[in-house]
Amino acid sequence: MNCINIEGFLNNNRYKKILIWRKQDLGKRTNIVFSGQVLDNFSIKKARKRSTKAEDLATNKEVYCCDSIYLEFNKSDKELVELLNKPDFSIFEIGFMCNKGKIRKYHISFRTMNSHWKECTRIHNFDDKTLVELNDIKSKNEI
Repeated sequence: MNCINIEGFLNNNRYKKILIWRKQDLGKRTNIVFSGQVLDNFSIKKARKRSTKAEDLATNKEVYCCDSIYLEFNKSDKELVELLNKPDFSIFEIGFMCNKGKIRKYHISFRTMNSHWKECTRIHNFDDKTLVELNDIKSKNEI
């Protein structure tokens, strides 16, 4: 299984922050809608590196497309739980910032976000944690 599991980085405190971007309309800029402490556990399956744009190189970003993302975080982060439970909420990119300011971003295609976002997203609330599953998020037009 082609899976990137970054849990080891968390144990080494390599990644300090999670960032979530949302894009309202095609052609508009993305906005960071959440910035908080890194998650307890997360994994990203079938990630493929996108062609790196000059602007991303200049800002020290790595951008990937992916098929599935699993996020697990403490229930104490109420802001993120409320955001994820909003009926019109969708994620465009999820990024993880390391100690040196480098950001690794995982991209969800805008086409997917508009067409079948709700079908892809499952939120499981437990007593002490919340698990977010984003499955089959690859656009039909992506390779």
